[in-house]
Amino acid sequence: MKKIENKLPLLLTLFYACFGLFRFFAQGPFYLRQNGDVNYVYLLTGLDYWSLQPSSINDQPALTVKLVNALNIGIVYPIRSLFIDLTMEQDVLKNSEFYMSISALLIFAILLLVFYRFIKYSYNLTADKAI
Repeated sequence: MKKIENKLPLLLTLFYACFGLFRFFAQGPFYLRQNGDVNYVYLLTGLDYWSLQPSSINDQPALTVKLVNALNIGIVYPIRSLFIDLTMEQDVLKNSEFYMSISALLIFAILLLVFYRFIKYSYNLTADKAI
């Protein structure tokens, strides 16, 4: 029983991850879930950020999403450039759904890590009080 109690935060996080990924893939392509124009603007602004170009849209609520998009482009494009003959801008514009899906998965992974840390910390606090 003690082994299960020690693994409870990890099991809850894995359940949350499986549920989230199932929901992500069951909903279909990224553009079907919400207004695609805003998502494309965020992706292109992320491209501006990665290229160190000034961006005309710097609204605060989406700054995190734009930075994650920039990080995503900076990580994924060098790997893809080994197999394709497109510039970064051409690849991002041609395969925008791919980049948006990877960004959504990256944000999900970051939130999953935060969720795991929160559950583990909360579980440790309640376990200490029970003793």
